[in-house]
Amino acid sequence: MKKYFTKEFELDTRVCGFFNESPLAITRTHITKPLESEKLHSHNISHEYYIFLKGKARIVIDDKIITVKAGEVILAEPNEKHKILEVIEPIDYITIKTTNDPLDKILHDETYLINHKNKCKEKEVCQI
Repeated sequence: MKKYFTKEFELDTRVCGFFNESPLAITRTHITKPLESEKLHSHNISHEYYIFLKGKARIVIDDKIITVKAGEVILAEPNEKHKILEVIEPIDYITIKTTNDPLDKILHDETYLINHKNKCKEKEVCQI
């Protein structure tokens, strides 16, 4: 397996799939704050699994903000808008996307999240 590194992440990140014709795109990431380059997005055909190994964060999936922690798995199905919104404790997670097509990503306007982010802080799952 080849290892690929990117300077976008604070710590080492390994990516496989995009470069070796794998049917999956698999990434392991360590972050202490949400990535500036990661925008609210969806995928036309991919399912994207987030497997949280360490830490605690808030992730938005369509009309919900969900608090996640180590040991939990979140699934973003095709056409569900999603992104990591807030890192509460530094997180270590794996994403598995069911296609390796880097063009299967649609960016969405996220201005509406600003209005809802603060009111959701005390809830494990918040409807926005």
